[in-house]
Amino acid sequence: MCGLCIFAIGAVAAVGQQDNATKCSVKERELKHTEFYTGRLERIEGVLALQISISDSRVNENHLKLIAKKIKATFCKEDNIVASIFVNKATSRNFNPSFNEARDALRGEYVLKKDKHEEYISFVTIPDYFGNSKARVRIDLNHQPGNGVEAAIMRLLER
Repeated sequence: MCGLCIFAIGAVAAVGQQDNATKCSVKERELKHTEFYTGRLERIEGVLALQISISDSRVNENHLKLIAKKIKATFCKEDNIVASIFVNKATSRNFNPSFNEARDALRGEYVLKKDKHEEYISFVTIPDYFGNSKARVRIDLNHQPGNGVEAAIMRLLER
């Protein structure tokens, strides 16, 4: 998991620089209506770090998959993205992990690492992403045969 990535983003946010990442046009109809608020966008050591917010009712597998797809499509030229997902706009603008209210607003993350063929969403439906690691749901979005269930099936077939 990249929970430490989120902590690092929050801790470095004060010294990070704003970055105007190159955006791509989103052509898919379903993605044009997938809304989220971007509270912060910056580049930290080669990673595009986003802090976004969505409504609490949208913290579910189906909506988060659409959000991930839209982020990937919007920033299609980026190789490394970490998006922290909040349910509070103010917190998405200025995350401080030392405040309980801020930690309660953090519900998950979307991570894309193209060079490692890694793409996933990790989230909780209850407050405090850091404090509820057992409640986290991880959705692997990388459909390469080397990952997840497909890899396990391949290993079984090879026996």
